[in-house]
Amino acid sequence: MKLYFKIGIVLVLALLAWLLLQDKAETISKVNTVSLQTSPVVTPDKPKPIKNNKTKNPQTITNSEISEEEKALLAKELKQLSYIQLYDKYLDLLNCFSYIEQVSMKTYELENNTSFKKEIDFLQEYKDNIRNNSNNRQQQATDKQIRLYLEHIDNCEQTVAQVESLFEDKVSTSDGVYYKSSKLRELMEKTKPQSEEGKILKSTIANVKRLTASLNELEKLKNGKPTVSQEEIWKIQGEIEKLRWEVAGRKQVPEEERDEQNLKVQEEEYKQKKIYLASLYEHDEQAFANKVIEFHSLIKETEKSLHTKYPRVFYEAFAGVNFSFKDDNKLPDYYARERYKDLGVKFTTLSEQIKNQISIKHDAYFNQLLQPALDLYLCYLGQNCQLSVNRHLANYCYIPQIAYSNSSTGLYFEACDVDLQEFYLEYYLTENQVDDLNLIFDYLVENYAK
Repeated sequence: MKLYFKIGIVLVLALLAWLLLQDKAETISKVNTVSLQTSPVVTPDKPKPIKNNKTKNPQTITNSEISEEEKALLAKELKQLSYIQLYDKYLDLLNCFSYIEQVSMKTYELENNTSFKKEIDFLQEYKDNIRNNSNNRQQQATDKQIRLYLEHIDNCEQTVAQVESLFEDKVSTSDGVYYKSSKLRELMEKTKPQSEEGKILKSTIANVKRLTASLNELEKLKNGKPTVSQEEIWKIQGEIEKLRWEVAGRKQVPEEERDEQNLKVQEEEYKQKKIYLASLYEHDEQAFANKVIEFHSLIKETEKSLHTKYPRVFYEAFAGVNFSFKDDNKLPDYYARERYKDLGVKFTTLSEQIKNQISIKHDAYFNQLLQPALDLYLCYLGQNCQLSVNRHLANYCYIPQIAYSNSSTGLYFEACDVDLQEFYLEYYLTENQVDDLNLIFDYLVENYAK
């Protein structure tokens, strides 16, 4: 028995020795493997990437993922905000446009079985698309851009959850930013502002809303009330559109090859079809004349808000009088000009008024400078022009805009380390552009600063 006991002890000791040797060999192997790896070269345009194990991938928060108690608390918090705070919350939601659209598109793909991915890896997509989002100015996102972007996604999740708490029913993630903001706008309308700025801002937003509605009503009155069925109207409109394309196509043919006779016939047919379509509507000339008076009155009323010391008020008033329905201010494009021309009402947008007063003649060049000039004027009025509060600076630094956005200019990593003024003057604009931008800026100060 003692012999078996001794043999057992020997075998156990041998097993322990073998395991220790294996562990040591593995450790040595790992150390040698790591020591042989070369360190990555870090350059200004290729910053050292953040390790994935240190980064928390954001998860999409939806209304269905929060309890009724949490939802009620979020709604209560919103309802306790001042009018100015609610307005800023509304801008926060608009700043999440790209995030909300991504979630919406992914929801559509899942509902229609066009994608097998269950969630969006925002971080990986951000890294993969940095080259396109920066218009090839960067090959890799900087550590700061990634950190700020992840904070932005987290803020968007919280903002969306907060706004959705105002809805009694579940809000679909496929709904866009404007639907999600509808209840927030309703809450703003019900909230009584206490500060002078809040009162002026609410009044200005109301005037802009009436001005936009007045423009739409003018168009309806100008077009008149149809005397035939809507189906008949659509049929004739289709014929007119077909003729328009045919005439345009014939005009693309070189003159020596063009059939001028057929072109004239089609042009006359197109003209007569439009006259016939117009004859199918009855018009209330007096109602139209009254609406024109109201329209011009609302323009003048809204223009009064331009003479303000409050950046938020100026921002809303300018966009309203300029009829800017996107998050940028430019001269009216071709379709807008045609729309205003068809009304037969003489008026100029605010951007056109400014261009007519200064020496910049080229439309596209003026458009490049107008928004930066407006941004710097808002800074002059006291708007916070630092990261990450300033929306436009954030868009330049780390928030990619959806490709079809007219305000998309791409990312600049330089914008992450300066304020908006320094970015525009030192990195975004050329020296000659700065000189011309000053013409617009000086005009704004001389005409509107209090």
